Amino acid sequence: MFFHNYPYSDAHELNLDWIIQQIKSLESEMKTFVSYASIKYANPILWNITSQYEQNTVVIDPATGDGYLSVAPVPIGISLSNTAYWTAIFNYEARIQDVIRLIDDEEADRILADNALGGRIDDEIQDRIAADAALDDRIDDEIQDRIAADAALDDRIDDEIADRIAADNGEIADRIAADNGLQSQIDALANASNYKSSYKNIKDLGAVGDGLVHTLAEYYATLADAQVDYPFAVALTQTIDWAVMQKTINENDLIYVPSGTYMINSTITIPNNVSRMIVIVGDGPRHSVFNACNDSMTMISYARQAVPGLGCVLNFKDLAIITANTGVIGVSFKGQEVGGLRYEDNWIRGENLRIVGFYYAFDLAVCGNAYFNRIDIMNCTRAYNLRRAASFMHFYKNMVTGCGSFIYAEDPTPDGISNGIFVDDCEVVYNSAQPICIIGWQGVYITNSSCDIGLMASDQVALVQCSDFSIENCWIAGNHVAGQIGVRLWSTVNGCVTNCPIVNVDHGVRVDGLTTAINALTISDNTFDGCAKNDILALNSYGIVINANKMKDNIALYGTDADVYLTGCEHVVLMSNEFGCDAYSVNCGTNFVASANLFGVRI
Repeated sequence: MFFHNYPYSDAHELNLDWIIQQIKSLESEMKTFVSYASIKYANPILWNITSQYEQNTVVIDPATGDGYLSVAPVPIGISLSNTAYWTAIFNYEARIQDVIRLIDDEEADRILADNALGGRIDDEIQDRIAADAALDDRIDDEIQDRIAADAALDDRIDDEIADRIAADNGEIADRIAADNGLQSQIDALANASNYKSSYKNIKDLGAVGDGLVHTLAEYYATLADAQVDYPFAVALTQTIDWAVMQKTINENDLIYVPSGTYMINSTITIPNNVSRMIVIVGDGPRHSVFNACNDSMTMISYARQAVPGLGCVLNFKDLAIITANTGVIGVSFKGQEVGGLRYEDNWIRGENLRIVGFYYAFDLAVCGNAYFNRIDIMNCTRAYNLRRAASFMHFYKNMVTGCGSFIYAEDPTPDGISNGIFVDDCEVVYNSAQPICIIGWQGVYITNSSCDIGLMASDQVALVQCSDFSIENCWIAGNHVAGQIGVRLWSTVNGCVTNCPIVNVDHGVRVDGLTTAINALTISDNTFDGCAKNDILALNSYGIVINANKMKDNIALYGTDADVYLTGCEHVVLMSNEFGCDAYSVNCGTNFVASANLFGVRI
């Protein structure tokens, strides 16, 4: 066996013939290897009979897809079938058949595997069916137990209902008895007195109220004749409705204005020589109407004397006060401040009133405890004009439409004398100036109200040199007018703007601060949307907390334009806000804290 495998050795001498044979074989294989190593692909690879090819060039027959190798240099015009030049190296169709056989074999293997898996799935299904049947039995048992428990609960509920019905029947009987007693008291009170029967009816005293101007000249030949009945008359051109109303208010405290439109062309003056409590009531603001029919007049006026003990309480209810003339003031109600003494025991109350067309609907100064409830004011330059020491002003459910301002209050000496403005549940719409502008007041509280669709480049709510304020739960909206500001705080301290949607203005909240005092402002939990230049702009302010606001605007930082722009400020906290933009701009010195703010929030 050894000599068969290794014929070059017989343990004594070399077999030289075999060695020579092997060397020749290696030389032939080496030539073949060198030949194969020089194989290249034709470019282009598809064979063309008009091309010539070097030896060891691979081409593909474009007709069949078979591959051929040139075994010698190939001149032009030699076909692929000429074996002197070409040898086939692969057969395309044969390769396709090989692939098909492989696919068939793979598919057969997969069918066998799927059949095995199907068997396992069938077994699993049977196991699960058996488990589900057992679970159904347990559910049926649970249902029966619960049905029994529910039946017991129903019995207890029926007993409880019966007990409560019995108790309610007893309580209803008691309430019926109490209501019968109350109704008896009401009937007795109604029979004893109807409030209008105790009031002086101005029609009974001679007022006409037909909406036409009836002058004294229709009733009297001379002024002297008229002055016999109306000694305060100064001209026969004055209306009879005015004369009757003036006489009635001179002599009576309780005045009834029945349905009608009463033409007033002179001022109704409330006497100030004695302390009075005057009540003027009508049949409702759509029925009982005073019409001021002269330019630049004041319809109703009270001017207190600077004498102790001569204060006045004036109450209007269920009336309309209107004018189509210019420069007219509706109600002027003023106390006196003389030598540092204020005579301010003058109170005014309006309820369920409609006021249209005045320069000032109410002009108030040095008075207190004013209360205006359910007042509908339209087309006035200012609904309420408040001067110094008009304090404790309450405005509730006022609707102000198409006016210049809802409240304009100005005390040029902000010393705390003017204090207490309370606005609650009021709506201000389509105002052409500042809806609310308060200058120099202490204690300003605006809640649950709205300033909507301001028409001019002005502030919707402006507090100037005020202290101790709150603007809370208010809707504040401009009308995309350049220069509009939602809330303007100018040298105003100790207060907050919170829970307010502020929309469609250039600047949501603007703070112009004090450089020598602590502003102590909180701006929190507000939503800003549609603000063109800033959601919050603060200049030269000291002590501001800006917290938990949602700033939907994505205002690009450019100059002073930014969601929040602060400069010249100290002691600022900027925390837990959601910004629609990617940054804010702050120039606040060293006492500045920013924490937990989110940026790029698209709300």
